[in-house]
Amino acid sequence: MKTKFYLAFIFSIVYFFSQAQTVKILDELEYKKQNSNPLGSKPTFTDPAGKFDMTAHNDSLQQLLEKTEELTLMALKVRNDAHTKPEAVKKILFSEAVNLDQQAQLTQIAASNLSSRINTYKFNSNKTAIKGYVIKAGEENVPLYTKNLIFDSEKLMRFAKEMREEANAQPNLAAKLGNMGNADEQETLAINKQVEALSTLEKLSQAVLSARK
Repeated sequence: MKTKFYLAFIFSIVYFFSQAQTVKILDELEYKKQNSNPLGSKPTFTDPAGKFDMTAHNDSLQQLLEKTEELTLMALKVRNDAHTKPEAVKKILFSEAVNLDQQAQLTQIAASNLSSRINTYKFNSNKTAIKGYVIKAGEENVPLYTKNLIFDSEKLMRFAKEMREEANAQPNLAAKLGNMGNADEQETLAINKQVEALSTLEKLSQAVLSARK
């Protein structure tokens, strides 16, 4: 009886500690956002208003991904240990493994939401740059293939947004993560197409400007 109580107590501490760490990572990011770019300092890859710190976002994302892996491995270890324990203890360990899995999923969801924020910022920054290059080069000079890349990137980003909305409506964590994973892939594809378009547009705008001289 004492063993069962002790195990339940230990795992409840682990569960709440893991939750607290996830919240702490996101709170620290929020603090950095609110206190970034102080007067006289140089922002590290921020938006024009100095409100988006890419380094801080990427650091927080990495911490969340590491926490997800840590919780997943912990759940696996608890399951493996359970097989060698008496039946009463085994039930407790299996139950706590499920709790750790759920905590890992919640942390992964937090990571995916943060990844979406990063991808959206990158996409919007690229979109602004694309518009600038198109103006410099002249829309009539932009190749059809490049125009299609821009069009496809917009379409993929809309799909990703719809997938995230669908994910948020899912009551099941596994289903939610599945949709979020698909959204992550679409966002990455959209940004890759933008990068390809930007490479062509940059060269094109330089060639057009040189020809005008």
